[in-house]
Amino acid sequence: MAKMYPKKFEGNSNAELEVFNYLRDSAPNEWKVIHSFRIPKHEQVVFGESDFIVIAPNLGIFALEIKGGGVSFDGSDWIFTNRYGEQNKKQRGPFTQAREGMFEIEKILTDKLGDNYKRTRMLYGYGVIFTDEYNFPTDSIVEDEPWRLYQDTDEKDYCKFIRKLASNFDKELEEIDKRPPRRITVEEAETVAETLRPLVINPSPLRSFVKHSEEDIIKLTDEQYSCLEDIELNDRIVVFGGAGTGKTLIAVKDALQSSLVGEKVGVFCFNSNLAKHIRNNISDKSIDVYSFHAYLKKICGDIVDISDYEENEFFEEVLPKTAVEVLSNKEDKYTKLVIDEFQDLCKKKYLNVMDKMLQGGLFDGKFSFYGDFAGQAIYSDDCSVDLLKNYTYFANKKLTVNCRNTKNIGNEMVNISGFVDKSYKLKIDGEPVSYYSWSTVEEEKDLLIKCIKQLHKDGFDSDRIMILSPKSRANSVIGYSDKNKMAFGDYPEKPDSFQAMFSTVQAFKGLESEVVILTDIEDYSDQKLMYVGLSRARSKMFVLESAAASKQRKKIMSSF
Repeated sequence: MAKMYPKKFEGNSNAELEVFNYLRDSAPNEWKVIHSFRIPKHEQVVFGESDFIVIAPNLGIFALEIKGGGVSFDGSDWIFTNRYGEQNKKQRGPFTQAREGMFEIEKILTDKLGDNYKRTRMLYGYGVIFTDEYNFPTDSIVEDEPWRLYQDTDEKDYCKFIRKLASNFDKELEEIDKRPPRRITVEEAETVAETLRPLVINPSPLRSFVKHSEEDIIKLTDEQYSCLEDIELNDRIVVFGGAGTGKTLIAVKDALQSSLVGEKVGVFCFNSNLAKHIRNNISDKSIDVYSFHAYLKKICGDIVDISDYEENEFFEEVLPKTAVEVLSNKEDKYTKLVIDEFQDLCKKKYLNVMDKMLQGGLFDGKFSFYGDFAGQAIYSDDCSVDLLKNYTYFANKKLTVNCRNTKNIGNEMVNISGFVDKSYKLKIDGEPVSYYSWSTVEEEKDLLIKCIKQLHKDGFDSDRIMILSPKSRANSVIGYSDKNKMAFGDYPEKPDSFQAMFSTVQAFKGLESEVVILTDIEDYSDQKLMYVGLSRARSKMFVLESAAASKQRKKIMSSF
């Protein structure tokens, strides 16, 4: 059984599905097979793709082009006929596509791994498979050798075809007195697969998530690739992870992939600012994105009026109960739920709503829930994933690698908040956290302005600087220094006319910024709030702390 990338077939081609299933089930264990490999910067077309790359130890690296249905060639155009009799003509034939794919793959590997991976030193090959056509006249193939074609036969053996490609290539070179290149080893095959694999699952739709972050932060970790694969294989899964482990990024990718295969997807979270951010990073407008309570208000409409209740009673009790009644009579349900910040929504009253939102309910429907129950359940202490077990069974996945924060920021976050998880890993080096102590709000204002001026001098625009406070704007240093809101905008307003943006720590949960200035820190006793606040910065963190808080922090840090 070959190792497949991705593990589960993605696409709508029956021909490719047939080859995928065969190679997965019948190829040797050491073979690596990459399906639908996107070729960046293809020299011949805007978007290049190889249907399959087969990395076969002791043989070589092969690019395969797969064609289903009827195939013919009229002397100038290739004609492909589907099951409905519809025809599609192309001047670039499958042999040209496969050959160009091989050359592009060699270029990628040579650029990344060195000259030992050139065609003159390692065997590369290419071939074409017609899964349905069995009578194509091979004498009409003028662009390549007939042995590079595999046609439909009673005894399908695509592995034998790949071995034939390798042996025929050797014979071809021997006939012209050239020495065949060496065969790829098992270790080299592993290296090639891991080198090409990051180009298979690409988080390119997540525009603002990676806009200003360093190259190391942009790349999905192996752990995140594994998580995406596990999500594809499990209809119901809960993904656990601390701050910065990529839960939101994976949730967005999960939603996009689910929609691509025909699911009616709803993406929900607790925080309204996070919902707006996710909406801005999902290009597929067929996917619904809401904060959970905004969605409940939308479906309940005028049935209940917030003015008739205390605010907390309305959102915590009346709205969920009414939503269950409305959804019980609603036929058009989601076929996949993706919920971020699940630690804030895993309550019986909300799970009852989700049960009615989802086709098949929580017991038999499809969902991916993402949460940090250890560190970020700042709105309630009574949320537990154990409640979900009363509704259904589900797979678990734990993310441990922090790929948002630098090591210096992450270590400060862990030490100050008391966050304990021995498997939690920080992978990115960076600058230390800068602490500035103040005794009066006037001193804090001066320190804040000094930081902002220096950041602008260093080339940081306002959209890259986030000021966070555990206090509301009116009660924070921002309210004191910018009463008329001339200098600091409220996130998520447009930052163009401001020097920096402001948000409370609570409202910015689930979000991130390249630079964060954490203000109004008068003590470090609220560990969960500090955990959320300190983990929002990707690359640089400033903390404006009172003199008393500074002493408290130094005492905490002295114990490490």
